[in-house]
Amino acid sequence: MNKTILVSLISDQTIPNIQLIKEFKTDVDTYLFITTVDMEKKGCRTWIEKATEIHASEIKTIDPYSFNDIVEKLDSFDFSLYDRIIVNLTGGTKIMSLATSDYFKELGAEIYYIPGNDKSFLKLFPGRKKKVLQLEQSVSLKEYLFSYGFTFKESKESGFSKEYTQFVFDKFIKNSFIDYADVLFALRAKRDKDVEISTIDRLTNFLNELEFAVTGISKLTKLQVKYFTGEWFEEYVANRLIAELGESMDMSIGIQINKNQIINGEKKSFSNEMDVLFMYNNKFYSIECKTSVFDTTEEINSFGETIRKERNILGETIYKSDSLKHNFGLFPSTSIFILDSIGNKKQKLKSHLERAELSKIKIIDRDLIVNCESFCDLLNIKK
Repeated sequence: MNKTILVSLISDQTIPNIQLIKEFKTDVDTYLFITTVDMEKKGCRTWIEKATEIHASEIKTIDPYSFNDIVEKLDSFDFSLYDRIIVNLTGGTKIMSLATSDYFKELGAEIYYIPGNDKSFLKLFPGRKKKVLQLEQSVSLKEYLFSYGFTFKESKESGFSKEYTQFVFDKFIKNSFIDYADVLFALRAKRDKDVEISTIDRLTNFLNELEFAVTGISKLTKLQVKYFTGEWFEEYVANRLIAELGESMDMSIGIQINKNQIINGEKKSFSNEMDVLFMYNNKFYSIECKTSVFDTTEEINSFGETIRKERNILGETIYKSDSLKHNFGLFPSTSIFILDSIGNKKQKLKSHLERAELSKIKIIDRDLIVNCESFCDLLNIKK
Protein backbone atom coordinates (compact mmCIF):
# COMPACT_ATOMS: atom_id res chain seq x y z
CA MET A 1 0.00 0.00 0.00
CA ASN A 2 1.40 3.39 -1.03
CA LYS A 3 1.95 5.80 1.84
CA THR A 4 2.38 9.59 1.76
CA ILE A 5 3.92 11.93 4.33
CA LEU A 6 3.61 15.72 4.44
CA VAL A 7 6.48 17.62 6.08
CA SER A 8 5.73 21.12 7.40
CA LEU A 9 8.15 23.75 8.75
CA ILE A 10 6.61 25.71 11.62
CA SER A 11 6.90 29.48 12.00
CA ASP A 12 4.76 32.40 13.19
CA GLN A 13 2.99 32.43 9.82
CA THR A 14 0.78 29.36 10.04
CA ILE A 15 -1.59 29.90 7.11
CA PRO A 16 0.75 28.42 4.43
CA ASN A 17 0.94 25.22 6.50
CA ILE A 18 -2.83 25.04 6.68
CA GLN A 19 -3.25 25.73 2.97
CA LEU A 20 -0.99 22.87 1.87
CA ILE A 21 -2.41 20.47 4.48
CA LYS A 22 -5.90 21.16 3.12
CA GLU A 23 -4.68 20.84 -0.47
CA PHE A 24 -3.23 17.35 0.04
CA LYS A 25 -5.36 16.12 2.95
CA THR A 26 -7.02 13.27 1.03
CA ASP A 27 -3.59 11.94 -0.04
CA VAL A 28 -1.62 12.15 3.21
CA ASP A 29 -1.25 9.34 5.75
CA THR A 30 1.31 10.92 8.09
CA TYR A 31 2.18 14.48 9.11
CA LEU A 32 5.67 15.48 10.26
CA PHE A 33 6.16 18.89 11.84
CA ILE A 34 9.64 20.43 12.03
CA THR A 35 9.37 22.93 14.85
CA THR A 36 11.45 24.87 17.40
CA VAL A 37 11.32 25.47 21.14
CA ASP A 38 10.02 29.02 20.62
CA MET A 39 7.26 27.89 18.24
CA GLU A 40 6.18 25.20 20.69
CA LYS A 41 5.98 27.76 23.51
CA LYS A 42 3.81 30.02 21.34
CA GLY A 43 1.58 27.10 20.37
CA CYS A 44 1.87 27.51 16.58
CA ARG A 45 1.89 23.77 15.86
CA THR A 46 -1.16 23.09 18.00
CA TRP A 47 -2.96 26.00 16.30
CA ILE A 48 -2.34 24.33 12.94
CA GLU A 49 -3.57 20.98 14.24
CA LYS A 50 -6.72 22.57 15.62
CA ALA A 51 -7.47 24.46 12.42
CA THR A 52 -6.99 21.42 10.19
CA GLU A 53 -8.37 18.83 12.63
CA ILE A 54 -5.28 16.63 12.39
CA HIS A 55 -2.64 15.42 14.85
CA ALA A 56 1.05 15.24 14.08
CA SER A 57 2.32 11.68 13.76
CA GLU A 58 5.84 12.94 14.40
CA ILE A 59 7.33 16.15 15.79
CA LYS A 60 10.98 17.08 15.38
CA THR A 61 12.12 20.02 17.54
CA ILE A 62 15.29 21.41 16.02
CA ASP A 63 17.80 24.22 16.45
CA PRO A 64 16.62 26.63 13.72
CA TYR A 65 20.16 27.93 13.13
CA SER A 66 22.05 24.63 12.93
CA PHE A 67 22.35 22.66 9.66
CA ASN A 68 23.85 19.71 11.53
CA ASP A 69 21.07 19.54 14.12
CA ILE A 70 18.37 19.68 11.46
CA VAL A 71 19.97 16.89 9.41
CA GLU A 72 20.55 14.78 12.54
CA LYS A 73 16.90 15.10 13.61
CA LEU A 74 15.66 14.25 10.10
CA ASP A 75 17.99 11.23 9.93
CA SER A 76 16.27 9.85 13.04
CA PHE A 77 13.06 9.41 11.03
CA ASP A 78 12.59 6.50 8.61
CA PHE A 79 11.41 8.13 5.37
CA SER A 80 11.89 4.85 3.48
CA LEU A 81 8.46 3.81 4.78
CA TYR A 82 6.85 6.33 2.41
CA ASP A 83 6.42 6.18 -1.33
CA ARG A 84 5.64 9.90 -1.61
CA ILE A 85 7.14 12.75 0.42
CA ILE A 86 5.57 16.22 0.20
CA VAL A 87 7.45 19.14 1.76
CA ASN A 88 6.08 22.61 2.50
CA LEU A 89 9.14 24.86 2.51
CA THR A 90 7.26 28.09 3.31
CA GLY A 91 7.85 28.36 7.07
CA GLY A 92 10.87 28.45 9.35
CA THR A 93 14.18 30.31 9.29
CA LYS A 94 16.31 30.57 6.14
CA ILE A 95 18.64 27.91 7.51
CA MET A 96 15.65 25.62 8.18
CA SER A 97 14.48 26.11 4.59
CA LEU A 98 17.92 25.56 3.04
CA ALA A 99 18.77 22.51 5.14
CA THR A 100 15.35 20.95 4.60
CA SER A 101 15.43 21.64 0.86
CA ASP A 102 18.85 20.02 0.42
CA TYR A 103 17.87 17.03 2.55
CA PHE A 104 14.61 16.23 0.77
CA LYS A 105 15.92 16.84 -2.74
CA GLU A 106 18.19 13.85 -2.16
CA LEU A 107 15.12 11.80 -1.24
CA GLY A 108 13.29 12.86 -4.42
CA ALA A 109 10.54 14.65 -2.49
CA GLU A 110 7.98 17.06 -3.94
CA ILE A 111 8.87 20.50 -2.57
CA TYR A 112 6.36 23.36 -2.54
CA TYR A 113 6.30 27.02 -1.56
CA ILE A 114 3.27 29.28 -0.94
CA PRO A 115 3.88 33.02 -1.56
CA GLY A 116 0.66 33.96 0.28
CA ASN A 117 -0.39 36.99 -1.78
CA ASP A 118 -2.90 35.12 -3.98
CA LYS A 119 -4.28 31.60 -4.54
CA SER A 120 -1.18 30.27 -6.28
CA PHE A 121 1.63 28.06 -4.99
CA LEU A 122 4.91 26.91 -6.50
CA LYS A 123 6.31 23.46 -7.09
CA LEU A 124 10.05 24.02 -6.54
CA PHE A 125 11.23 20.45 -7.03
CA PRO A 126 11.51 18.25 -9.00
CA GLY A 127 11.97 20.10 -12.27
CA ARG A 128 14.13 23.03 -13.38
CA LYS A 129 11.13 25.27 -14.04
CA LYS A 130 9.11 26.35 -11.00
CA LYS A 131 5.59 25.24 -11.81
CA VAL A 132 2.82 27.61 -10.70
CA LEU A 133 -0.26 25.79 -9.37
CA GLN A 134 -3.60 27.02 -8.04
CA LEU A 135 -4.91 26.23 -4.57
CA GLU A 136 -8.22 24.41 -4.90
CA GLN A 137 -9.09 24.57 -1.20
CA SER A 138 -10.04 27.78 0.62
CA VAL A 139 -9.31 28.68 4.22
CA SER A 140 -12.45 29.39 6.23
CA LEU A 141 -12.76 32.22 8.76
CA LYS A 142 -12.87 29.65 11.57
CA GLU A 143 -9.68 27.98 10.32
CA TYR A 144 -7.95 31.33 9.91
CA LEU A 145 -8.72 32.41 13.48
CA PHE A 146 -7.69 29.05 14.91
CA SER A 147 -4.44 29.19 12.91
CA TYR A 148 -3.34 32.31 14.81
CA GLY A 149 -4.33 31.04 18.23
CA PHE A 150 -7.75 32.66 18.58
CA THR A 151 -10.81 31.18 20.17
CA PHE A 152 -14.07 32.93 19.45
CA LYS A 153 -17.76 33.23 20.19
CA GLU A 154 -20.15 34.35 17.50
CA SER A 155 -23.02 36.65 18.41
CA LYS A 156 -26.68 35.79 17.98
CA GLU A 157 -28.45 37.23 14.97
CA SER A 158 -30.49 40.36 15.62
CA GLY A 159 -33.47 39.06 13.65
CA PHE A 160 -33.86 42.21 11.53
CA SER A 161 -34.16 41.76 7.78
CA LYS A 162 -31.67 43.23 5.30
CA GLU A 163 -34.51 45.35 3.91
CA TYR A 164 -35.19 46.89 7.31
CA THR A 165 -31.47 47.47 7.89
CA GLN A 166 -31.33 49.30 4.55
CA PHE A 167 -34.27 51.40 5.74
CA VAL A 168 -32.47 52.28 9.00
CA PHE A 169 -29.32 53.19 7.05
CA ASP A 170 -31.33 55.48 4.76
CA LYS A 171 -32.93 57.13 7.80
CA PHE A 172 -29.51 57.79 9.31
CA ILE A 173 -28.16 59.24 6.08
CA LYS A 174 -31.18 61.58 5.95
CA ASN A 175 -30.22 62.79 9.47
CA SER A 176 -33.31 61.32 11.13
CA PHE A 177 -31.19 60.31 14.16
CA ILE A 178 -29.97 63.82 14.98
CA ASP A 179 -32.97 64.78 17.14
CA TYR A 180 -32.62 61.60 19.19
CA ALA A 181 -29.04 61.93 20.43
CA ASP A 182 -30.21 61.95 24.08
CA VAL A 183 -32.33 58.86 23.50
CA LEU A 184 -29.44 56.96 21.95
CA PHE A 185 -27.08 58.07 24.72
CA ALA A 186 -29.47 56.72 27.36
CA LEU A 187 -30.07 53.53 25.40
CA ARG A 188 -26.35 52.94 24.87
CA ALA A 189 -25.79 53.10 28.62
CA LYS A 190 -28.02 50.00 28.94
CA ARG A 191 -26.58 48.17 25.96
CA ASP A 192 -26.01 44.79 27.60
CA LYS A 193 -29.49 44.24 29.00
CA ASP A 194 -33.17 44.24 28.15
CA VAL A 195 -34.61 47.75 28.40
CA GLU A 196 -38.07 48.80 29.49
CA ILE A 197 -39.20 51.26 26.83
CA SER A 198 -40.98 53.49 29.34
CA THR A 199 -37.73 54.10 31.31
CA ILE A 200 -36.17 56.21 28.53
CA ASP A 201 -37.78 59.50 27.61
CA ARG A 202 -38.82 59.68 23.94
CA LEU A 203 -37.62 56.17 23.15
CA THR A 204 -41.10 55.41 21.81
CA ASN A 205 -40.83 58.43 19.48
CA PHE A 206 -37.46 57.21 18.22
CA LEU A 207 -38.78 53.72 17.55
CA ASN A 208 -41.79 55.16 15.76
CA GLU A 209 -39.43 57.24 13.61
CA LEU A 210 -37.79 53.96 12.59
CA GLU A 211 -41.22 52.34 12.05
CA PHE A 212 -40.53 49.74 14.72
CA ALA A 213 -43.95 48.81 16.08
CA VAL A 214 -44.07 49.12 19.88
CA THR A 215 -47.75 48.27 20.27
CA GLY A 216 -48.11 45.33 22.62
CA ILE A 217 -44.46 45.27 23.78
CA SER A 218 -43.05 46.88 26.90
CA LYS A 219 -39.34 46.34 26.42
CA LEU A 220 -36.53 45.93 23.92
CA THR A 221 -34.43 42.77 24.11
CA LYS A 222 -30.66 43.02 24.54
CA LEU A 223 -30.19 42.12 20.87
CA GLN A 224 -32.61 44.86 19.80
CA VAL A 225 -30.85 47.42 22.02
CA LYS A 226 -27.51 46.54 20.43
CA TYR A 227 -29.01 46.78 16.98
CA PHE A 228 -30.54 50.24 17.46
CA THR A 229 -27.40 51.63 19.13
CA GLY A 230 -25.13 50.86 16.18
CA GLU A 231 -25.06 47.21 15.20
CA TRP A 232 -27.46 47.99 12.37
CA PHE A 233 -24.46 49.59 10.63
CA GLU A 234 -22.40 46.39 10.98
CA GLU A 235 -25.31 44.45 9.46
CA TYR A 236 -25.65 46.99 6.67
CA VAL A 237 -21.96 46.64 5.75
CA ALA A 238 -22.20 42.84 5.95
CA ASN A 239 -25.35 42.75 3.81
CA ARG A 240 -23.73 44.88 1.11
CA LEU A 241 -20.66 42.65 0.97
CA ILE A 242 -22.71 39.44 0.91
CA ALA A 243 -24.77 40.83 -1.98
CA GLU A 244 -21.60 41.67 -3.92
CA LEU A 245 -19.48 38.59 -3.15
CA GLY A 246 -22.09 35.90 -2.63
CA GLU A 247 -21.41 32.46 -1.19
CA SER A 248 -17.70 32.54 -2.03
CA MET A 249 -17.07 34.54 1.14
CA ASP A 250 -17.10 33.42 4.78
CA MET A 251 -18.23 36.14 7.21
CA SER A 252 -19.07 36.78 10.85
CA ILE A 253 -20.29 39.97 12.53
CA GLY A 254 -20.09 40.99 16.18
CA ILE A 255 -17.69 38.13 16.91
CA GLN A 256 -15.88 37.98 20.27
CA ILE A 257 -12.27 36.85 19.78
CA ASN A 258 -9.89 35.74 22.54
CA LYS A 259 -6.21 34.86 22.57
CA ASN A 260 -3.57 33.77 25.05
CA GLN A 261 -0.02 34.66 24.08
CA ILE A 262 3.49 34.85 25.48
CA ILE A 263 4.88 38.41 25.66
CA ASN A 264 8.38 38.87 27.11
CA GLY A 265 8.13 35.48 28.74
CA GLU A 266 4.75 36.21 30.37
CA LYS A 267 1.43 34.66 29.44
CA LYS A 268 -1.13 37.34 28.63
CA SER A 269 -4.71 37.22 27.44
CA PHE A 270 -6.80 39.65 25.47
CA SER A 271 -10.35 39.79 24.22
CA ASN A 272 -12.00 41.99 21.62
CA GLU A 273 -15.33 42.26 19.87
CA MET A 274 -14.86 42.56 16.12
CA ASP A 275 -17.53 44.20 13.99
CA VAL A 276 -17.09 42.46 10.61
CA LEU A 277 -14.61 39.70 9.76
CA PHE A 278 -14.58 37.75 6.52
CA MET A 279 -12.48 35.60 4.21
CA TYR A 280 -12.52 35.97 0.44
CA ASN A 281 -10.12 34.21 -1.95
CA ASN A 282 -8.00 33.11 1.04
CA LYS A 283 -7.53 36.71 2.16
CA PHE A 284 -8.55 37.96 5.61
CA TYR A 285 -10.56 41.18 5.99
CA SER A 286 -11.40 43.10 9.18
CA ILE A 287 -13.79 46.07 9.28
CA GLU A 288 -14.62 48.27 12.27
CA CYS A 289 -17.92 50.14 11.90
CA LYS A 290 -18.59 53.49 13.58
CA THR A 291 -21.58 55.74 13.00
CA SER A 292 -19.53 58.74 14.17
CA VAL A 293 -15.96 59.87 14.79
CA PHE A 294 -17.17 61.24 18.11
CA ASP A 295 -18.76 59.71 21.18
CA THR A 296 -20.50 61.38 24.11
CA THR A 297 -19.48 60.71 27.70
CA GLU A 298 -20.71 61.98 31.08
CA GLU A 299 -18.46 63.41 33.77
CA ILE A 300 -19.04 64.86 37.23
CA ASN A 301 -17.49 68.33 37.60
CA SER A 302 -16.14 69.89 40.81
CA PHE A 303 -19.64 71.18 41.68
CA GLY A 304 -21.13 67.69 41.53
CA GLU A 305 -22.91 68.46 38.28
CA THR A 306 -23.19 65.94 35.45
CA ILE A 307 -21.81 67.34 32.22
CA ARG A 308 -21.54 65.73 28.80
CA LYS A 309 -18.42 65.85 26.69
CA GLU A 310 -17.79 64.95 23.09
CA ARG A 311 -14.89 62.53 22.73
CA ASN A 312 -12.93 61.74 19.56
CA ILE A 313 -12.90 57.92 19.24
CA LEU A 314 -11.10 57.62 15.90
CA GLY A 315 -7.68 57.44 17.57
CA GLU A 316 -8.57 54.53 19.85
CA THR A 317 -10.35 52.73 16.99
CA ILE A 318 -7.20 53.00 14.85
CA TYR A 319 -5.08 51.88 17.83
CA LYS A 320 -7.31 48.82 18.34
CA SER A 321 -7.22 47.93 14.64
CA ASP A 322 -3.45 48.43 14.44
CA SER A 323 -2.77 46.36 17.57
CA LEU A 324 -4.86 43.45 16.31
CA LYS A 325 -3.59 43.67 12.75
CA HIS A 326 -0.25 42.16 13.75
CA ASN A 327 -2.03 39.09 15.13
CA PHE A 328 -3.69 38.31 11.79
CA GLY A 329 -0.74 37.28 9.63
CA LEU A 330 1.22 39.01 6.88
CA PHE A 331 -1.52 40.17 4.52
CA PRO A 332 -4.66 41.19 6.44
CA SER A 333 -6.87 43.94 5.04
CA THR A 334 -7.98 46.27 7.84
CA SER A 335 -10.54 49.06 7.39
CA ILE A 336 -12.64 51.45 9.45
CA PHE A 337 -16.04 52.46 8.04
CA ILE A 338 -17.33 55.76 9.49
CA LEU A 339 -20.69 57.40 8.85
CA ASP A 340 -19.13 60.83 9.39
CA SER A 341 -17.78 63.02 6.60
CA ILE A 342 -14.15 63.59 7.51
CA GLY A 343 -13.27 65.85 4.58
CA ASN A 344 -13.83 69.03 6.62
CA LYS A 345 -12.23 67.48 9.73
CA LYS A 346 -8.94 66.39 8.16
CA GLN A 347 -6.85 69.00 9.94
CA LYS A 348 -8.43 68.14 13.30
CA LEU A 349 -7.91 64.45 12.68
CA LYS A 350 -4.54 64.79 10.96
CA SER A 351 -2.42 62.79 13.41
CA HIS A 352 -4.97 59.94 13.49
CA LEU A 353 -5.27 59.80 9.70
CA GLU A 354 -1.48 59.78 9.35
CA ARG A 355 -1.20 56.86 11.78
CA ALA A 356 -3.89 54.97 9.87
CA GLU A 357 -2.04 55.52 6.59
CA LEU A 358 1.26 54.43 8.16
CA SER A 359 -0.40 51.27 9.49
CA LYS A 360 -2.11 50.59 6.14
CA ILE A 361 -5.57 50.91 7.68
CA LYS A 362 -8.18 52.21 5.25
CA ILE A 363 -10.45 54.97 6.57
CA ILE A 364 -13.69 54.91 4.60
CA ASP A 365 -16.04 57.78 5.47
CA ARG A 366 -19.67 58.66 4.84
CA ASP A 367 -19.03 60.31 1.48
CA LEU A 368 -17.25 57.25 0.11
CA ILE A 369 -19.87 54.86 1.51
CA VAL A 370 -22.83 56.79 0.10
CA ASN A 371 -21.33 57.52 -3.31
CA CYS A 372 -19.42 54.32 -4.13
CA GLU A 373 -20.63 51.88 -6.74
CA SER A 374 -19.58 48.91 -4.65
CA PHE A 375 -17.89 48.06 -1.36
CA CYS A 376 -15.54 45.80 -3.33
CA ASP A 377 -14.17 48.94 -4.97
CA LEU A 378 -13.64 50.54 -1.57
CA LEU A 379 -11.75 47.49 -0.31
CA ASN A 380 -9.87 46.83 -3.58
CA ILE A 381 -11.39 43.37 -3.86
CA LYS A 382 -11.07 41.76 -7.27
CA LYS A 383 -13.86 39.31 -7.95
